Formats: sequence, C-alpha cells, structure tokens
Amino acid sequence: MWRFGLEVALRLFLGLLGAIVLAGAVASLSAGRDAGLFASVASYLLSLLHMDFGHSRLTGLAAESELLARLPATAELLMTGALISLVLGVPSGLLFSSNKTLRPVGAIPQILEALPPFIICVALVWASEFWHWPLATQGPPPAPGLLPTDGFDVGSELQALALPALVVGLVGTVVVQMRIRRAAREAAKVPYREGLQRLGLPAWEIWLRFVAPVVVAGLFAGLGEIVVALISADLVAEWVFGWPGIGALFIKSVALSDWPVVALIALTFAALKLLAEFLGLLAARAFALGGYA
Repeated sequence: MWRFGLEVALRLFLGLLGAIVLAGAVASLSAGRDAGLFASVASYLLSLLHMDFGHSRLTGLAAESELLARLPATAELLMTGALISLVLGVPSGLLFSSNKTLRPVGAIPQILEALPPFIICVALVWASEFWHWPLATQGPPPAPGLLPTDGFDVGSELQALALPALVVGLVGTVVVQMRIRRAAREAAKVPYREGLQRLGLPAWEIWLRFVAPVVVAGLFAGLGEIVVALISADLVAEWVFGWPGIGALFIKSVALSDWPVVALIALTFAALKLLAEFLGLLAARAFALGGYA
C-alpha cells in the first residue's frame, strides 16, 4: 500500500508541477511578444515562491483577491452539484447495473453525456420562463456564502442556485452512474462469486462483503473524472445563469485577455482535479483491498 501511495503522490507532484508551468505560460501572455517565453515563465515561477500571483489588468487588484472574492460562490455551486450527483447517480447506477429489465434504460445517460452542458442550460432557461423561476441574470447576483451570516435573503439565493446546481448535478450524475455501472460490470465477471454461492453464502452477503467494496473502489477511482465533469459544467452554468463565481470570471478574463487571473483560476481548477484524483486513488486502493480481506 505504501508503494502505491508513493506512486500516486509522485504523480500528484508531477501533475502540479506541470500545471504550474502551464499557468506560467498563460500568465506570460500579459508580458507581450517582446518578452521571451522562458524568461516570462521563470519570472512567474519565482513570483509564486513569494505568493505573488500577479495583478488583474482590468481592476488592478491582486489576482488572488479576485479569486478569493468569488471562490465561496463556486464552492457552493460545486458542492450542491456534487450532492445532486451522488443522490441521483449512485442509486440509478446500482439499479441499472443489477436489474436486467432496466438495463436498456441505462442508455439514457449515454445520450445525456453526448449533450453539451450549454444545451441543458438553454433548456432550463427556456423552461424557467414558464415556471416564472427567478434567474441570477435577472438582477444583482446573490451574495454567495455557505452560511447565512451576512443578512442576505437565503430563499432568493436558493432559488438562484437551483437551476445552475441542477445543470452541474445532472452532468455529474451521468459520470457517477457510468463509473458505478462500469465497476459493477467488472465485479460481475470475477469467478469467486459462483464459488462463494456454492459454499452456501447468500447473494446479499456476497454483494455486501465482496462486490460492494469493488464498486465503491471503482467510484473513487473515477473521482478525478467526476471533478472534471463538475468543473466543466460549472463554467458553463455560471456564465449562462450569471452566478458570481470564478467560472464566470474565468470566461470573462479569457475574453478580455486578463491572463494573470486566467492563469490562477486554471491552476486552481487543475490542482482541485489532481488532488481529487490523488485522494480517490488512495481510497479506491483501500476499498479494493478491503473487499478481499
């Protein structure tokens, strides 16, 4: 186990190093064509050692200040979408993988996977006209925060959060369901299940003690993939629904060539994906070993 931990830790370190170098290359675009790429990247890397991420060319504020001001809103949207993904994806994934009569219905997630999140956003915006559902784009964005300590209207925030969170949750649900179905399909192929049944163990005990840990391990192994899907949907949902997070700031900064802010947000998203993948692989290894203990 410790060797595997060192291997994934090394992968995490190299991934973060590559993300930092890529962020430096993006930030170097603000230096202009006259500055050399290597010198600009080296200067950015040196500034990171002093926790200097550059300044926004639009507001003049430090890039980290721009990110921290909008980070709570993105965290709120991502966590709500992740919760929806687990609530919808885990039961449906288990149901479609275990019930033979419902397996043809399992093709629906593959159809949804082919739909870009932007199409889902447009459909919900169109439907909100009939529901008379308030959108964040129809007025000032709600004050973001996980705890209502600053006096804002919690009800209006939840209403504005509902539709973008549903988009993020539906995209995450597809990935969660596919990971569970894939892990269950692999677990069904192992030969020990028939042998355990011949020994007299009931099917529920075999599933609970031997199959379930493998399925959970498969879900954790795809944690990096799930986080990427959530982030991708978050970028689109924030921009379409006017949610005041770093996803909308990222798209705006790219459009206006605010490269220091773009570099920092890209580095943040990359670090989140790499960290999720690191923790997911460790958890998957632990659950997979526990399934054979």
